[in-house]
Amino acid sequence: MSFSTEEKTRYSRHILLSEIGINGQTKLKNAKVLVIGAGGLGCPALQYLSAAGVGTIGIVDYDKIEASNLQRQILFNTEMIGESKAEMASNELKKLNPFVNIITHNLKLTKDNSLEIIEKYDVVIDGTDNFSTRYMVNDACYILQKPLCYGSMFKFEGQLSVFHHGRNCPTLRCIFPEAPSDSNSLNCSEVGVIGVLPGIIGSLQAFEAIKIITGVGETLAGKLMIYNGLNQEWIKLAVSRNSDIYHKLDISASKFISMDYEKYNTSCQIDNSIKEISYRELMSNHNKYSIIDIREKNELPKISDLDVLEIPLNSINTEMLRQFNKEIVFICQSGRRSRNLLIQLEKENVKFRNMKTKAIYLTMVIALMSLTTVFGQSKTEKFKVYGNCGMCESRIEKAAKSVDGVSAADWNKETKMIEVSFDASKTDVHKVHMAIAKAGHDTEMHKAKDETYNSLPGCCKYDRAEKKKEDHSGHKH
Repeated sequence: MSFSTEEKTRYSRHILLSEIGINGQTKLKNAKVLVIGAGGLGCPALQYLSAAGVGTIGIVDYDKIEASNLQRQILFNTEMIGESKAEMASNELKKLNPFVNIITHNLKLTKDNSLEIIEKYDVVIDGTDNFSTRYMVNDACYILQKPLCYGSMFKFEGQLSVFHHGRNCPTLRCIFPEAPSDSNSLNCSEVGVIGVLPGIIGSLQAFEAIKIITGVGETLAGKLMIYNGLNQEWIKLAVSRNSDIYHKLDISASKFISMDYEKYNTSCQIDNSIKEISYRELMSNHNKYSIIDIREKNELPKISDLDVLEIPLNSINTEMLRQFNKEIVFICQSGRRSRNLLIQLEKENVKFRNMKTKAIYLTMVIALMSLTTVFGQSKTEKFKVYGNCGMCESRIEKAAKSVDGVSAADWNKETKMIEVSFDASKTDVHKVHMAIAKAGHDTEMHKAKDETYNSLPGCCKYDRAEKKKEDHSGHKH
């Protein structure tokens, strides 16, 4: 396969490497790599594979781009929010390298289609974010004997390896025979992840794929690389193949379709008697429910527009729940912890079903709700501002508008209240209160500290103990 003059210029730094040369670049041009997941790991892998001149790149992803993705998925930008990840990734990669053929699979990878899709490629990169897909991809690559570049991350740590490459090469199941239970695992939407981490791990996955294709260097086959970003420590562990695992599972092309990968997702285990409540329904009938936020105390955003009890998951017990006489709504960041708690309560169903008294009744129709739904709304709040004499409206409005996510701030002279409209997915009422306070004013929620009070202009001083008192300028506040 020949290269045009423009291609030779583009790949000149590769061709100058004696280990790569024109032969290695030709291997890259002839190669077909499938990237499963165009997320944190997939984005940097896709960018470097495209830049490297891999001839055909497949993208599997059916998700839409969300604002929370942009902190780490740098292939996308703000204008793409709501668009298909696979399609937007394809468009950007074609701009990066028009000589690369991009194939989009804008669909969910399942047992029914994974073997057919993966079979068309030479190397697979695992950019998945859930155990059911990860184990399914591993088993499909085992059946098809396709090299799999594995990567995963958690908070500040990452893992990297190569499976199914070479004789007696170990697989994911050789290291982790079964996925951890969903109740013991959290994803980045619940615990967070430092933005640069997937860039590091995803780039190295692309590097492993390039080494597999060109034959240069030594891959991570038979090794597990562990990275800790907090202390920049790398640990490399030797791993060996465990053939007994596959003999016990009897994984084959004919048996693959009957494998139960959804067992790794707790959502399949919820009884039909359990309902998921919508944000609209909860807001319309919130007085009917006892609402419990089971996140940890330091998790954000906080809920300010509902009467919510904050009780961390590890503090919930059945005796406590006996005190409620309304239906219970459990709230967490993504719904996963609520589902896990719900499953545990289902196991104790016998204890609750017949517990009826005049004063106490715990219904087993426990609703679930995701905060990503609650805080994806546009909100308008009115703030009562103390210490204003009618001369400082512009300063208060400017302070409110300075908060990221605030779209409007209008002062009402008659009520001495400011009406603030904001995107609740980007900010909350507390940040608006703080901004107004820092501008030299106090709100009903935020009580100014001494240093804030002392910095107030003379026309806006007030008595914090008795707000009805007049200050030295003769204005009531």
